[in-house]
Amino acid sequence: MPLHGMLSVLMETHGLLLQYLSKFADAPSHSAEVIYWSHDRQTGKLWEPLRKARKEFENDEATGSEPDIIIRTDRCLFIIEAKLTATNKTTPSHSNFPKNYVSGADGWWQQVFAPDANYINIAEVEKKYELMRFWLLGTWMAQQLEIDFRLINLVRTDDEQGIEKQFRKFLPSAQSGKFLRSTWEEIYEFIKRTPQILPTRRPCWTILSRRPLGMTRMEIYGRRSQLKRN
Repeated sequence: MPLHGMLSVLMETHGLLLQYLSKFADAPSHSAEVIYWSHDRQTGKLWEPLRKARKEFENDEATGSEPDIIIRTDRCLFIIEAKLTATNKTTPSHSNFPKNYVSGADGWWQQVFAPDANYINIAEVEKKYELMRFWLLGTWMAQQLEIDFRLINLVRTDDEQGIEKQFRKFLPSAQSGKFLRSTWEEIYEFIKRTPQILPTRRPCWTILSRRPLGMTRMEIYGRRSQLKRN
């Protein structure tokens, strides 16, 4: 299981997930449903709100955007896009082919992106294709569920330090949600403050606890390989 999944399971198991997410929300939540890799754990099928969003914007319910983690609480929908060794620079595989992103859901794009936000500029020039898709689909799903929305970009402390400013410039002043940056190190410190559940023997804790600020990408790759073997 990838590191972000292991950490989410860890916090969910010990009742820390809602506590951690409260820092990103306007009001505390009291319940949470966690969707890992787009699948509903109760049905074993694609999570229904995401299926509808894919159909609306991507022409295909079976394939399409797949957030790392989706968390639906009683007050807010969270999409967590985790980056450990990769960056947020992503582009579409087919240039100038926006699918239904711009026209889908009766022009939802116009409601959640700034008037001068152009698909080609965001997806291909600025290379924020992945974040663009999660913002578009996420805000629409939250609107359907009648709850707030947060898109959280989980990165290392030294990485993507300007990403909030870079992506928010595409959004209208009156946003249908919030785009926020968080870090692996913040999660490490958050869990560290709860010593009674300190998972010292868990591989994910080992990775985070060893030089979390100074690890090179080569070191991370090596430890991810060790994690898979374990």
